Amino acid sequence: MNRLLISLFVLCCTTSSYAGDTDSRVTDILKLDSDEAYGEYLASECSTCHNTSSADNGIPIIHGQDQQALIAALLAYQDKTRENETMQSVAGALGNEEIGALARYFSSQK
Repeated sequence: MNRLLISLFVLCCTTSSYAGDTDSRVTDILKLDSDEAYGEYLASECSTCHNTSSADNGIPIIHGQDQQALIAALLAYQDKTRENETMQSVAGALGNEEIGALARYFSSQK
């Protein structure tokens, strides 16, 4: 149940709090032909913290999350409108291709 609540919290926070320019950026990234295999390759760094048991440590589970919500979250970390120094640093190093690939990969995981 705790895992479900955290997943719902992540989805709510990432889909409703970042309007305006972020919406158009999310749309632009969704239009890319993102490579899921590239996302899998990039995901090893993410999976260090974001694994299926990470909710117990307060780290959200991102496997199986909505692609649009994942993109919005990464952009919010890039813009520093979402707080977490580690995620701001990680997201800040990503381009649109990487964000799209990661979101596509993690949204396809169950």
